[in-house]
Amino acid sequence: MEVKMLFYKFVIFHVIFLLTLACSSDSYRTYDLESDKVCSQSPKFISRRISTGSDGLIVRETSYFDHWSGKYSFTCKFEVETGHKSQFPGLFVVIQRLHLRKDPVTGNCLDYVKIRPVDKDVISEISHINFNLKRNKYPWQYFCGDLRARRDGVQADVRQQDPEGLAVTGFLSDEEPVVEVEVYVSKTPAFNETLELEIAFTPFTQCKSMWSEYKACASY
Repeated sequence: MEVKMLFYKFVIFHVIFLLTLACSSDSYRTYDLESDKVCSQSPKFISRRISTGSDGLIVRETSYFDHWSGKYSFTCKFEVETGHKSQFPGLFVVIQRLHLRKDPVTGNCLDYVKIRPVDKDVISEISHINFNLKRNKYPWQYFCGDLRARRDGVQADVRQQDPEGLAVTGFLSDEEPVVEVEVYVSKTPAFNETLELEIAFTPFTQCKSMWSEYKACASY
């Protein structure tokens, strides 16, 4: 367990470092949420799949939710896969910034982002499209409210109980190379509020899977 925690801390540090560099470089590809490559008009039983490439991918909302009228609800589903599964079999997902509304009375999410790993599927691996032919064994993790990775810090493993007072902005998928994402915005009009969303996806590999020249000299 101690070795695993050291690994997570190592991953978190380097992911935040790389994301900082991404703000001033082209190392991370960026897609707007309203792009057809992300939120396509495909049937509901089909999910589009985007590759991170060798470096990483950022999906963000720019101006789509400005002055949200609430005439219709908004639902967008997409998947992100690591670009080189043999070298980087895992994905580290960080919500860089998020402002999605909660019900002021109940505290429940009015809008949300939910994320979960995707089971391996031969057809999806070949076509890069998930036809959702089988039930996913992984539970959804929900995110809403006001989150900032640089302000709140990053918690890597949301499968464990959240420490009190720590904003959960990280999602670690070390068992599957693909994650499924759904963005939902309710019909409720956004009065005097700006809805925001930016998520970064970074491929990674466990230390035991890395080439020998990249392994730590000492054993923990």
